[in-house]
Amino acid sequence: SLYSETIRTARTGVLLSAIDLPNRILLVTSSVPGEGKSTFSINLAMAHAHTKKTLLIDADMRRPSISKTLKLEPGKGLSELVSGTAKFSECVRTVPGSTLAIIPSGVVPPNPLELLLSHKFKDAMNRLGQAFDIIIIDSPPVALVSDALVIATLATGVVYIVKGADTPYQLARKCITRIKRAEGAILGIVLSGLDFTKAEKYEGEYSGYGKYGYKKYGYKGHFGSTYGSENIPASKAA
Repeated sequence: SLYSETIRTARTGVLLSAIDLPNRILLVTSSVPGEGKSTFSINLAMAHAHTKKTLLIDADMRRPSISKTLKLEPGKGLSELVSGTAKFSECVRTVPGSTLAIIPSGVVPPNPLELLLSHKFKDAMNRLGQAFDIIIIDSPPVALVSDALVIATLATGVVYIVKGADTPYQLARKCITRIKRAEGAILGIVLSGLDFTKAEKYEGEYSGYGKYGYKKYGYKGHFGSTYGSENIPASKAA
């Protein structure tokens, strides 16, 4: 499907970034909730799991959603792993029918940011980085809390989600600037929910998509979670 192809395009973009690194830790975040970062994190991780030893971490401990989306049973996760109250084997899950490993958020700690700032979190990420080829971390939105800024310092790169024609470009640009100031490396911007029909009216570069005849395949213009991965300025992305 078109959705699957765009996820594979994003996967290729990630693999071509920092190509000499044997292991990669990717942070996926956005400006505000509802932009599709968790959905993208899951699908990107599933795509990588076909060829790489991949781990998906739900670091959004305030509003975790990955376990619910994948219908995993409640249990121990990141907070227990970092605090040392549980072993890795007790915190990791495997998605049925795939090789993808997942560490859920676990019990919500009193102060998630304090947990992420701890030396124990850094040590845990170093250990996990040696055990997996690709680690994808789903974090809270940048505009609401500072969690993503802390994690970005430990990540190889950041994939930033912007909801097409919805997220104000000023907000996205401000949040991306915050990540860069925290020394986070932006690998690319991903547009979610992009309406190609409307885009054709405003951007000539999208007119080429019409020749593929999306409508005849049942697509009527709006792709609920259509993603593209490309290094483009934030103002252009929004």
